Amino acid sequence: MNNDQRLDAFSEDRLDPSLALQAAGLGAWRILPLTHYLRIDQLARTLLNVPDGADSLRFPQLLELIHPEDQGKFTKAWERLLVAPTQIDETIRIMLSPNQVRSIRYWGQSYFSPEGQFIGSTGLCQEVKNTASDKVIPIREVDQWLSLFFEQAPLGIALLEGPTYILRFANTPFQQIWNLSGPVEEVLNRPVFEAFPGIAGLGLEELLEQVRATHQPVGGEEQPAYFIRNGVSELAYVNFVYAPLLNTLGQEYIVVVATDVTEMVLARQEIESRRKESQVMAEVLTRNNEQLSQANIQLSRSNELLQSFAYVASHDLQEPLRKIQQFVDLLRPQLPDENQVAENYLNRVQASARRMSELMQALLEFSQVPSRVNSPKPVSLAEVLEEVVLFLELPLKESQAELLIEPLPTIWGQKQLLIRLFQNLLSNAIKFSRVDRSGATTIPRIQLTSTLIDAADLSLKIHPAQKAPQYIRIDVMDNGVGFDPEYLPRMFQIFQRLHSKSEYSGNGIGLAISEKIVTSMGGAITAYSQLGKGATFQVFFPNVQKENEEKRPTM
Repeated sequence: MNNDQRLDAFSEDRLDPSLALQAAGLGAWRILPLTHYLRIDQLARTLLNVPDGADSLRFPQLLELIHPEDQGKFTKAWERLLVAPTQIDETIRIMLSPNQVRSIRYWGQSYFSPEGQFIGSTGLCQEVKNTASDKVIPIREVDQWLSLFFEQAPLGIALLEGPTYILRFANTPFQQIWNLSGPVEEVLNRPVFEAFPGIAGLGLEELLEQVRATHQPVGGEEQPAYFIRNGVSELAYVNFVYAPLLNTLGQEYIVVVATDVTEMVLARQEIESRRKESQVMAEVLTRNNEQLSQANIQLSRSNELLQSFAYVASHDLQEPLRKIQQFVDLLRPQLPDENQVAENYLNRVQASARRMSELMQALLEFSQVPSRVNSPKPVSLAEVLEEVVLFLELPLKESQAELLIEPLPTIWGQKQLLIRLFQNLLSNAIKFSRVDRSGATTIPRIQLTSTLIDAADLSLKIHPAQKAPQYIRIDVMDNGVGFDPEYLPRMFQIFQRLHSKSEYSGNGIGLAISEKIVTSMGGAITAYSQLGKGATFQVFFPNVQKENEEKRPTM
């Protein structure tokens, strides 16, 4: 260290430990826990006559430097340091040359974990002069230099003195654990449980008494403690080791080595809390799934009973209606000539019977649409529309309708149901054509388009029966009479009509069947319109993934 470096060291607010050790002629040494290598600083290398650049020595290398007569004594001291908590204070001779030696005094302490595992040994060394004018530094002064050495340790180290555990020393890492709002001098030289009342009553007093009684180190992991940090009491968690220490004057000390593990403990507690929450949520979901499963079973049974009832009702009621119509036909010749009143009543009876028969037939058709398509297959909508156009060839020709069908994809479903679906939608587009001011019927113009959309882009009003990441939307647009948007909620209900029978024929079953078909394939249907401005029906099918099928629909 040159003069400028020394001046810089003294200009700092804190004393430079390396400068202080050098000024006292003290070298620092440490035995590493795993390799048992001896780590030394620059002055220790000089005292031990070790070549420059070698800051670590194995035991055999170190033994070669020692006078043969002192090697046995040194070996025993080394072994004591490695097997149990030990304090040493020895003097050995270092071979400088075959005819020249240097006397070295070394002293220090070894430390062990509560499980008895060696965690290191550290100390100081100093040359001992043989002349009367030279002297060895007193023990009290050595303790001061040793404190400076501990200041540089990577762990929190504190020193407690006597039966009241007066806090004599705490290095910087230990002060960081406390995170004091004031200077460290406020807690030094005070009983530790007085300086930090938040650690009292946690069982630490008993552990310290055990160390004093047994002269054996003890430790703890993740010990909770409360420290006043910036005026606020904060909970911290600390791993620590208490080790006994007895100096040459018989004074009792306890060395505290500590590490703040608060962040690690809090992180683990947070993970455990989240795990418990997840477990509770999983149990709730399991119960809900069981309840939902039971509800689905009951719903399935209800649907089966409803379908059975609808079939029986619609089928069995057809026979009485046919009988009514037959009796009307038999009764008509028995009426007196030109009995207009009776003739009118008979006509009404027969019309009501036909209407009743049509409704029963519609109910039968509705009940035959499955609630779910159990074995869906890939169906080309282009082929479906080809068959629908053939079926509607006559009304399309009579109305001179313009039909524009863009390329349509393949979806998963049932072909016959899809044919019925688009037959209903196109029939309505043809039937509900608009009449202009002159009384002429506007030529229907119908357009079909296809769009692939993400589930996140669906309107909040759309609720497909099956969840999927993407949906195929088919738009059926016409230029007909349209409808008032306020009637949309009941448009897809069975037997609901938005127009009178005198204006447009029908029994109000087509759109209800259409919705049931779409739902059976996991989709949804809705409509948009304004009176006199046409209507757009939108059908959503899930873009599901099946074996050997591409992710995107086939266009």
